[in-house]
Amino acid sequence: MAELPPERTEPVGPFVHVGVDFAGPIMARCDGKTLTLVKMYVCIFTCMVVRAIHLELVPDMTVDSFLRALRRFISRRGRPRLLQSDNFQTFHLASRFLKP
Repeated sequence: MAELPPERTEPVGPFVHVGVDFAGPIMARCDGKTLTLVKMYVCIFTCMVVRAIHLELVPDMTVDSFLRALRRFISRRGRPRLLQSDNFQTFHLASRFLKP
């Protein structure tokens, strides 16, 4: 069995090394009064060390929605040192805005 990457075993605080992905769609009520259902998605931020998760509900899987979810994540959990994702197009386009 292969060894785990150093990001998964380095003794750091939670959400320093983070994986991100989308889940959904899920159907959710827009407000509590009406029965209108709206398609929503979940942006999942996973700590690579302790496997804790942070969920953000987003209306779609666009770059703008992802960057807003990332901003909310950073304001609550702090800026991650490493942000790893799959090859989904939204993450590739967002990487242009995230590079120093």
